[in-house]
Amino acid sequence: MKITHIAIKLKGKVYKEPIGSSHNEIEKKHKIKEGNRGFLTDKGEWVNRQEAGKIALKSGQVKSMDTPPYLHSGDLK
Repeated sequence: MKITHIAIKLKGKVYKEPIGSSHNEIEKKHKIKEGNRGFLTDKGEWVNRQEAGKIALKSGQVKSMDTPPYLHSGDLK
C-alpha cells in the first residue's frame, strides 16, 4: 500500500490533491478552515497522519518524518 494524495476529510467529504501539494493549499483552494488532515492510499482509503506515517515508511516512500509518527505533506517529496 502507498500514499497517493494529500487529503482533508470534513463532514464526510474528502478534499484531495496530489503529492507535492500541502494541506494548506487544499484549505485555500476549497475555502475550508477545519477538518481532519490526512492522506489517501492507493486503495482510495482516507487515513490519518499517524497511519499514513506507517504506510509511507513501510512502502519506502519516506525514510524519516519531521515529526514522527505523524506524516506531513512536506515529508513526501
